[in-house]
Amino acid sequence: LTGEHRARGVTLIETLITVCLLCLLAFIALPTWQSHLLKKRLESAAETYRQHFQWARSQAIRSGQTVSIRFASDASGSCYMVFTGPETACGCDAKAAHCSAPARLWLSEHLPAERQIAMHPKGVSQTFHLGPLHGTVSPTPVIVFSTPQGQALHEVANRMGRNRSCSPQGSLAGWPACST
Repeated sequence: LTGEHRARGVTLIETLITVCLLCLLAFIALPTWQSHLLKKRLESAAETYRQHFQWARSQAIRSGQTVSIRFASDASGSCYMVFTGPETACGCDAKAAHCSAPARLWLSEHLPAERQIAMHPKGVSQTFHLGPLHGTVSPTPVIVFSTPQGQALHEVANRMGRNRSCSPQGSLAGWPACST
């Protein structure tokens, strides 16, 4: 032994430097993490719509009735509803959907504005219909799901009710670019 006594452990300065470095790394990673979460919310909203669309198509064929999907949006958010009956008998907002007789509400989906995901049909028609014979779609919809940061995912249905997903100008990594 040399008579020298060395302290074992971590000093306060070393601890503070470590904490500062961890905070700096978290600060750098936070925007990327938030963008990732927003992308996952966007993909989840589009996936839910795809499932509801296919369910509505099956319901039209099974029930022998035209099934409609109607969209609405305002400052509080976006929504859509799946229903049978007259178009004017149903409505929705970001909190609730409602139909008056003789229409029947089957299901609805709501995206409040604070979730930062908007959805709306591209074009002028807010409602489209799935026919009872083969589940054909009229008019053929393009549903746009988007974020305030410019990420977007389109759900495109053809006349026969087949869906495909794409991202305009490749704005969403991992999805094919939409063809014009």
